[in-house]
Amino acid sequence: MRQTFLFILCFCFMEQIHGQSCGMETDANGNLVDGPCLVNPCLNKSNPIASLPFCNANLPMEARLNDAINRMTLAEKISVLGTEGAHIPSLNMTGYQWWSEATHGVSHYRPGAKNETRYMTNFAFPITTAQSFNRTVWFSTGARIGREARAAMNAGNAYSTFWAPVVNMARDPRWGRNIETPGEDPYLSGEYAEQFVKGMQEAPEDKNHYQASACCKHFAGNNVEASMEGNTSWNRHTISANITMQDLVGYYLPSFQACVERGNVTGLMCSYNELNGVPTCANSWLLDTVARKEWGFTGYVTSDCDATSDIFGSHHYTATPEEAAADALNAGNDVDCGGFLSGHTMTALNENLTNVSVIDERIKNQLRVRMQLSHFDPEGPLQKISTKEICSDESLEVAQDGVRQGVVLLKNVKNALPLNKNTLKNIVVAGPQTNCSTSTSAYYGPGCPGTFPNGLSCKLGAMGGNTFAGWPCGNNYWNMVDAFAKHVPNTRTPSRSLGASTDGFPFFRTQPQQSSDEEYIEETRKLVKESNPNVTILVLGTGLGDAKEGHDFQTNTSFPDVQAKLVDQVAMESKSPIIVILLTAVPIDITYLLEHDRVDAIIHCGHPSINTFAVADTVFGVYPPAGRLVQTIYPSSFTEQLSIFDMGMRPGPSSHPRPDCVEQKPTPKNCPMGTNPGRTHMFFTGKPVLPFGFGLAYTTFKYKVMQAVSGSQNLREVRDLVSDLRQKKKYFISHARSVSHSVVSYTVEVTNTGKVASDDVVLGFMKPPNAGKNGTPLQVLFGFERIHLAAGAKTTVTLTPSLQDFTQVDSQGKRVVVGGEYTFQFGIPEVSDQGMGFATTTIVLN
Repeated sequence: MRQTFLFILCFCFMEQIHGQSCGMETDANGNLVDGPCLVNPCLNKSNPIASLPFCNANLPMEARLNDAINRMTLAEKISVLGTEGAHIPSLNMTGYQWWSEATHGVSHYRPGAKNETRYMTNFAFPITTAQSFNRTVWFSTGARIGREARAAMNAGNAYSTFWAPVVNMARDPRWGRNIETPGEDPYLSGEYAEQFVKGMQEAPEDKNHYQASACCKHFAGNNVEASMEGNTSWNRHTISANITMQDLVGYYLPSFQACVERGNVTGLMCSYNELNGVPTCANSWLLDTVARKEWGFTGYVTSDCDATSDIFGSHHYTATPEEAAADALNAGNDVDCGGFLSGHTMTALNENLTNVSVIDERIKNQLRVRMQLSHFDPEGPLQKISTKEICSDESLEVAQDGVRQGVVLLKNVKNALPLNKNTLKNIVVAGPQTNCSTSTSAYYGPGCPGTFPNGLSCKLGAMGGNTFAGWPCGNNYWNMVDAFAKHVPNTRTPSRSLGASTDGFPFFRTQPQQSSDEEYIEETRKLVKESNPNVTILVLGTGLGDAKEGHDFQTNTSFPDVQAKLVDQVAMESKSPIIVILLTAVPIDITYLLEHDRVDAIIHCGHPSINTFAVADTVFGVYPPAGRLVQTIYPSSFTEQLSIFDMGMRPGPSSHPRPDCVEQKPTPKNCPMGTNPGRTHMFFTGKPVLPFGFGLAYTTFKYKVMQAVSGSQNLREVRDLVSDLRQKKKYFISHARSVSHSVVSYTVEVTNTGKVASDDVVLGFMKPPNAGKNGTPLQVLFGFERIHLAAGAKTTVTLTPSLQDFTQVDSQGKRVVVGGEYTFQFGIPEVSDQGMGFATTTIVLN
């Protein structure tokens, strides 16, 4: 989505917001004051509107919707097609703002006249919580966000529709928005999507309404922000994501299917890009045939901001704006983030490019979601959710727990971790990511720094000039120094900091090296030499200056030279252990750190935002690490041979030039074409630096596949399923049908063979017949479970692949049944020699 930067103490990132009044009222002196953002027109029994069928909660929803549509004028219908839906006099309905964000906490709200909603809980980014492989963490995170959203709405200071989660695949290490995703695997992303959406939308006290509306985005193929090829800059507004049907059905779309079928998500967002030559917001196959007819979606579709305008203005897909507006409406675009539809729909009607019945359907989809949110029903349990839910102890604990469970231990030489704080007199915490919480917190979450209530430069411009990117609870931006000082009071850190990028975000890659970097490195070296710390903590990685919305990582993914120099200088002076805390959503090549003989341990945290105390808790053993990588860490040569614009997942020749070709300027015509070595753990044919699923522990585990195998042990049900799919000319197997029977189910015995009580994540992979040949995946993740075991204890975990797991997608996007020998793998072999559980078994299925 479009972006604007707010100049305060640092830059707060939010999407571009179009101004709209949010409940501004006039007091007795004629002054504008805060009124509620949402007003239920059906509650005022003295108003004739309240007696209309539209307001009768005892009637079927469709009858209520039809009554509302029939009472609206054509002008009113057109006026509510935009994100900032206008006032509807015919229904005495105030305007409604569809756009709010909540990727890791509610970020669109206002503090209120009494500052009752001045703060919101700031959770870790999805790239961190996904590493927990814990469905409960994802559900709880969504639930607390939804709870706080409803509390702010009840207070009159927020709306109800939130554009989260992002479930695009982190299929390339350079993509700018990896930080917002749950990783590279479609099964994992689908599980995350289901749990986050259910948590956010569902409320235990009211089974008939949603506490908040989630929106899965960006549908679909939005996997490039802005990058160069030759001297030509391509971005999400101009490119066509050319994706084979094989990859589209098998990789790019399953997470969205999970959102709809299993999460019952109430919103989908079509993306900026074209999909195989058709803008997604004008793509009826995507928005109607797939989402509504195959998956059963009944919610609203919004465009990304100004994406409908891009149909004409950037993609030049139509000859006129009116044709673009009609294409968007006819395809199934219910809400236009921007003013494009409001400005061109009437002319499109006059030119017979669309019709009123299409517009009626768009408005009906909008109002259906609002009815599900109880906007027009009598007050019930949801209206009793108070602001006490915001920044509650429960919310704060869930925020920290998402990080504790998401931390991944990558290296631990001679059990350097956990640290014993009772033996530490002083420590040094340094590195470019030491104080990144201020800059990252406001990226799609509450976090604009400032002193409330005077820091009003953080406000955004919508909702009557009173919507804020918000502040985290207590206006606290806890950094890594704060976190470690809690355990070791004598914690020292350099006074200098590294440079900033041109957009205000800290620039952690810092290539080429700057003079300020030399000063920082020298100060850190002297600090280590003079203080002689018991331990040095180096907080390294990448930040929003390197990759974010609108900006892809622009170089290969080799470890930054400036950070390597910092490590070397510290190692030269340090006589004690060096621990690296890695904060990054870009899976940079960390071979340098893994092989460095003075780096004793590496903890990978994704991006925890302000929840840094959880990181220190892990380092000191308060909560032993059990997270697993959700992204393959490739050697840097991966990004030298394969263009980010190549959307292919499977290995083979690329139609794009090699990114490392020095003759790309001014054009890449003299450059050799790249080679796709395959993407993600499913298809990558090279040797990864660290594989998907990697993670160590402070203890050791042993796995044993039990002999008992249940299920039909044949593929008859799978063949029937695929035959039925082909007869109905569908591409997607419904989840309910896919889990209706089991072919095989395995029980794994897990034993904690070490001396530390710890969680463990049991990952189940399937290697199909002919794995790695003719487009067949090398492996697929079919299940996982997180457990806790005391030292010496054992338990069992049962994982069952779905019927769909025994199919493959052919070049036409059709499912086919594959018989032969299947290998089931529990854990990954790369950690088996480091004390982690690993077991395999095979079965022949026909």
